[in-house]
Amino acid sequence: MKKFIAIETDTHAGHKHGLCPRVVETNEDGEYFPALTATQTRLLEIREKNLETLRDLVKRSQWLYLHGGDQTQGNVHRDSLMDGRMANQTMVAFFNMKPVLEMKPKYIRIVKGTNSHEFEEGNVADILHNYYRMSYPKLDIKTVWHGLTDFSGFRIDYKHHGVSGGSREWTKTNTAHNYLRSEMMTELNWGRIPPQLYVRAHIHIDLVVCEDVKHNGKWYRSQLITVPSMCGIGCYERRAVKNLSRLTNGMTVVELRDNHFYDFHHWHDTIDLRFEETI
Repeated sequence: MKKFIAIETDTHAGHKHGLCPRVVETNEDGEYFPALTATQTRLLEIREKNLETLRDLVKRSQWLYLHGGDQTQGNVHRDSLMDGRMANQTMVAFFNMKPVLEMKPKYIRIVKGTNSHEFEEGNVADILHNYYRMSYPKLDIKTVWHGLTDFSGFRIDYKHHGVSGGSREWTKTNTAHNYLRSEMMTELNWGRIPPQLYVRAHIHIDLVVCEDVKHNGKWYRSQLITVPSMCGIGCYERRAVKNLSRLTNGMTVVELRDNHFYDFHHWHDTIDLRFEETI
């Protein structure tokens, strides 16, 4: 039997390069049609294609949708804002989520993200949780800081922060390997079996690593993935990532067969951010 876990993260509603639908309803303006940037148009096209592929993939299957956090941009980094109002960012985020909600996943799990992006203390995540629950009362929706979900015997540990991006290309996976090994050892030292999959977000890049750890004469295996964002890059992000040369966006889907890991589906699109010329 096939089951799926579809993961998106860092959609950053309100960022002028964040995910934004073509139509949004707000209390202030009613229905309006945002003037999308070229980056937002690209992200929306990626998103629509991914959801269509997902719809075909999960037919007649149980599936879990996981959002890794930062549903909004917040108003701290003002040079990147499309809209700084908390109310409007919240509604953009709601309409970002609406196509997923209408697909009626068996389970929806949402992670609270970075304080500066979610108006401190996970405020926006809690407000959106209530919107989702009121609009789709029959769906199983939970919003958490750090989750551990047993999905029919396949255990997933998920939160927004954790892995650092690494300062060099060759250190990214080194950092992820060390982080995963540490997480597994913590679990084993507390007398628990490590989850089969750890999911992290925040660093806006995609990584996949696997570790085998021996404890009390027995070997344990876990995998860690970080999921790329659904947001472009502005002035603050360029500084934070030290002028990243390439940007990857998209969705990662985990396929299970008979409740065991089978494969990753990386529905990602990567662009080169450099100005390139021949003179």
